Amino acid sequence: MARRSNAARRDASAARRREGIRSQPLRAERRGVLQVAGAALLWSLGGIGIKAIAEPPLKIAAYRSATAAVALFLLFRPKLAGRGPGFFAASACCAACLTTFVVATKWTTAANAVFLIRYLDAHPGAGRLFVPRAAVWRPDWHTWLEPDLFLVTAERLRTTDAGRLDTADLVVEALSAGSATYDRTAKADTYAALGVRERWLVDLERRAIEQRVLEAGRWRVAGVHAGSAAFEAAVFPGLTVVPEDVFAPA
Repeated sequence: MARRSNAARRDASAARRREGIRSQPLRAERRGVLQVAGAALLWSLGGIGIKAIAEPPLKIAAYRSATAAVALFLLFRPKLAGRGPGFFAASACCAACLTTFVVATKWTTAANAVFLIRYLDAHPGAGRLFVPRAAVWRPDWHTWLEPDLFLVTAERLRTTDAGRLDTADLVVEALSAGSATYDRTAKADTYAALGVRERWLVDLERRAIEQRVLEAGRWRVAGVHAGSAAFEAAVFPGLTVVPEDVFAPA
């Protein structure tokens, strides 16, 4: 009887060990999912914080990096001795990535795309919105341009492959101090040669939108719009924009 009782206890103990071994991968998987979800949440909150803090983007980037450095040092106590050039190159790339993320988040607004999405929702079948990484290109010209945003009419899409667009109907691009001259000259000439019908240049510093319309192969400045005065696209009837709404905080 005692031997049977001991055997039963051993069997129960072995069963518990087997159950524990089977549950370990599940617990590890669940922990991994929670960590990924937590990282996504923190990254999203980081964008909200960047928008909420009334400081220059480079100052915010410096504070974020300093906080992260202190936290990593306290948690992991990294040793820099013996680190090779690859480590420092990767660190520099990471710093550049985080800095440009902060600058881009601070300088742009979700409304830059929202007003186009609202227009397409209100005018189903008018066209399609393309976002970064989509391109206007001509392989035979060795030309590849990636506008910040662009619209293509439904009529054009009926005869053109959306993955091989060689022109657009409305291009929207944000100006920066380093690219303004190029955007208004050489790049503008390329868009004109490709037959882009309308182009908006969003000046983030002046908080204004320069509207250009292609006429006989040349750009005509239809207006420089700012404040609360609405203007309408030449190519897409009914696409009306109020500049101050575009620059409003997200």
